[in-house]
Amino acid sequence: MKFAATFIGILTASIMLTAACTRESDFPVLRGPYLGQSPPGTTPEVFAPGIVSTDLVEADAAFARNSEVLLFNRIYSDRPYDIYITELRNDRWTEPAPVPFGNAYNEWDFKFAPDDRTLFYTSVRPKSGVGPPLENANIWSTELTDSGWTEPVMLPGPVNTDMHEAYPSVTLDGTLYLFTRRNDTHGRSDLYRSRIRNGEYQELENLGDRINTEHSEVDAFVAPDESYLIFCSDRPGGYGMWDLYVSFKNGQGEWAEAVNMGEPINSVLGETTPSVTLDNRYLFFTVGEDGSANIYWVDAGVIETLRPEGY
Repeated sequence: MKFAATFIGILTASIMLTAACTRESDFPVLRGPYLGQSPPGTTPEVFAPGIVSTDLVEADAAFARNSEVLLFNRIYSDRPYDIYITELRNDRWTEPAPVPFGNAYNEWDFKFAPDDRTLFYTSVRPKSGVGPPLENANIWSTELTDSGWTEPVMLPGPVNTDMHEAYPSVTLDGTLYLFTRRNDTHGRSDLYRSRIRNGEYQELENLGDRINTEHSEVDAFVAPDESYLIFCSDRPGGYGMWDLYVSFKNGQGEWAEAVNMGEPINSVLGETTPSVTLDNRYLFFTVGEDGSANIYWVDAGVIETLRPEGY
């Protein structure tokens, strides 16, 4: 019986190893920048079809560590939103897998800071990390170090409250942009920022009526130097339910009136979750609606074509 048990154990291990090797060999060999994908031009293209963008729902994209790490959301209908990671290791991209700091709570809407390692993200996990999910989301942060991810921490007030705070984006000086609702909100949700003084976040500032409307403004990506802002809105006059808009800041620190980014960026589908890579080469965003979405990318030069005179 001992021999039989040993034999069965060896056979089982062999089968598992064979299966693992088969799964690994099924994943394509991807080398080079941006998962070895051919760079897009000024017309948006699906990013890494069949690898990152699949027949599931994928949204958001954030690169870090000299663009050798990619995070994205993969959403299943029967479980919480998962943040997936793929990394360039030994000159080869790894198969996407859930991040190790994820858990049983929905976690999404994430961006890396300009330091290329600190991740800010949205979660409904309670501050203690255990217990039922919160009704409204908060903003958390963690850092990708050489030895792995640090323990996630919830940002303090006045950033986080009992309201819904989401889609953090950070400038070079640590100013945090996000969307939420406050007493001075113009519509259903507005874009705000919180500056850092003496190491502490300050009260949120509404970005004003050149940005915010009586409708919903969400998903703001701010350039590291705070020179432009790309965000999503469902205001009338767009191409679909959600469109991407951009605003530029002049030398006096004033935001220009936000403008629709137009075709081919926007379409009859919904465009959300914009971000620009730290090398300033590509604009990534999500396209889709009604349970179907993928990640697209386009040459970031399209942003400058929309800059108004004087900005």
